[in-house]
Amino acid sequence: MKKKECFIKLLSERKSVEVIYGCSGQLTHENEKFNSKALQEFVHSIKLPESWQTGKFHSVFSVRKNNKNLGMPENNLLSLSYGNIVRKDMNNNEGLIPESYETYQIVYPGDIVLRLTDLQNDKRSIRQGLVKEKGIVTSAYDAVYVSKNHDPAFWAYTLLSLDLAKYYYSLGGGVRQSIKFKDIPNMLVKFPDLEEQRRIAIGIESKIRKMDELIGKIELSIKYLKELKSSIVTEAVTGNLDITKWKNRGTSNYQLVKIENNIANSKKVTT
Repeated sequence: MKKKECFIKLLSERKSVEVIYGCSGQLTHENEKFNSKALQEFVHSIKLPESWQTGKFHSVFSVRKNNKNLGMPENNLLSLSYGNIVRKDMNNNEGLIPESYETYQIVYPGDIVLRLTDLQNDKRSIRQGLVKEKGIVTSAYDAVYVSKNHDPAFWAYTLLSLDLAKYYYSLGGGVRQSIKFKDIPNMLVKFPDLEEQRRIAIGIESKIRKMDELIGKIELSIKYLKELKSSIVTEAVTGNLDITKWKNRGTSNYQLVKIENNIANSKKVTT
């Protein structure tokens, strides 16, 4: 199980690599190996293609304004979760509940939602996600959209690459180190034309989807192994399993000792 968990970690790191490489117009190779240090070194040494256009960061994005949910015209509640915009049940009373959802803001497909609060205490969250359906989100988020000559998915991945490089954390201020989207410097950025933006976004999404599917299968196998382990211990404790017979099935002494120890500890708990 430890090897499987290690592989999941490596796949997660690989996803970060694919996002950052892809948004820089470069391709990775299957035999390339990365660690956190190597990835950070790459981020600071990126050289974008000379053929890409140059423009100001805030010329690409606009912040949504005057989009409060006054009068409750929209009741599809959305939330940012692990880099994805997901639906939430408005009737679920768990967590922080607002006095009124009229204070929430309406967002639209193609918008990018960012949570740029609590930068000091939370350095693990994925802080942005691409909106796929119309709905409402808390006004604590920033909602932005890109101009018509740009692809929302490409720029969502570009902002994600900044997040993975821990860029936002260098901008925070105050006790909770919170910023707004407008606080991000209006730096010069390079970007490809719309067609290439779409091609890059589709390529990144395809690779990430395959890795997510693989991660899901590995997590499921770990779950089954844990259930099997628990079942074996329970059967042995209740006297329904004789592990001494396993020696004839090729089980190593080391594995038998571990199983016997688990059984012994379980008996102590149940007595």
